[in-house]
Amino acid sequence: MAICARIAPYDSTRKDVRAMIEPFDGFILVHISTPGEVCEQRDQRAYARKPAPGS
Repeated sequence: MAICARIAPYDSTRKDVRAMIEPFDGFILVHISTPGEVCEQRDQRAYARKPAPGS
């Protein structure tokens, strides 16, 4: 079992990964939709933070 948590906003990327994995075992895609405000609150490494106004 392998679990990989990646951000893949493009359908083509998800299809490519599925094509690589399916010959070896099953592939399950899980979609999690979190509001941007929640991402910003939980973000400890500033990945989701928006630039400050005027910057």
